[in-house]
Amino acid sequence: MNVINSTIKQAGTFTIEFSLVGIFLGVLFLFSADIIEKLSMKGKLDRLSYSATSLVKERTQLYGENYLTSSQDADLVFRVVRDSLTRTTGSFDVARFGMVLEEQTYASDHSANSLKTLRRGTLACTITAPLSQVENDLTVVTSWGRKATLYRVTLCYSTENMVEKVLDNGFAMVSSSAVVVGR
Repeated sequence: MNVINSTIKQAGTFTIEFSLVGIFLGVLFLFSADIIEKLSMKGKLDRLSYSATSLVKERTQLYGENYLTSSQDADLVFRVVRDSLTRTTGSFDVARFGMVLEEQTYASDHSANSLKTLRRGTLACTITAPLSQVENDLTVVTSWGRKATLYRVTLCYSTENMVEKVLDNGFAMVSSSAVVVGR
């Protein structure tokens, strides 16, 4: 009788321990899946923000050194990035995507002109510091003695936040910025 009673107690203890470990492993797997999704999107946004700044910069070679980015240019860059994300991301939702294109030009006396900011998409990207605040660290004087134009493209996407549903904590916004010196 003593042997049967001991086996029943061990089975109950095993069930309790397994449920606690199972809950911990489930949360760990959920957290890992959430992080993997965010890192994947961050990598895509990193590559696309760099490509988008290159697209904007190279337009000056086609249209001349004093070419200013227009609203149509921002629309074109937004469509290219949006279409690329649509092709590479199976669950891409354009309503959760946003873009900010910034252009900092300079006058002939090296003073900064007003910062041109073009926003696209339904998601409002938050920028920690406008390009005009960090431009002193990034400006380059060309061989012709003028300051080169600076371009920055910030892309942001609101991902699913699986961890928040379980732990009431986490983040959903993934963003990436790229700055390039114009010609």
